[in-house]
Amino acid sequence: MKYFFCCIFALSLTYMLHAQEPVKTPEKTTTIPDKITPADSTSDDDVFLVVENQPEFPGGADSMMQYIQKNISYPPIGDSDVEGTVFVSCIIELDGNISNVEVKRGIGDYYNKEAMRVVQSMPAWKPGYQAGKPVRVKMFIPVRFILH
Repeated sequence: MKYFFCCIFALSLTYMLHAQEPVKTPEKTTTIPDKITPADSTSDDDVFLVVENQPEFPGGADSMMQYIQKNISYPPIGDSDVEGTVFVSCIIELDGNISNVEVKRGIGDYYNKEAMRVVQSMPAWKPGYQAGKPVRVKMFIPVRFILH
């Protein structure tokens, strides 16, 4: 009887181990081009999210936050006690100017419009570069409203 159970156990163990083998799939063959030039194949209308050299506000990220805080206006005292962050998307063009400003996540009509106004009024950025060429890049800018 022991022999019978040992044989059943050995067979089931063998079956379980065999079931764990990976399924072999045929390999895909791809050809790699001799020369990859992504910037050469793009048009001036293409918009990137990530590039080799990201666009930069004049003076860097700290200067951008200072610019936003300096140029933001709040509603009159007592009209609203809202705090929060409005997330604005925009496109940094080939020449560094800003276009296509949109609110992606807002906190209220006044604050959304004010965030868009401040982003649209920003000075020209240093444009983004891909493969040594300036390209259009979509950026997301947080505009924070803090009660003092």
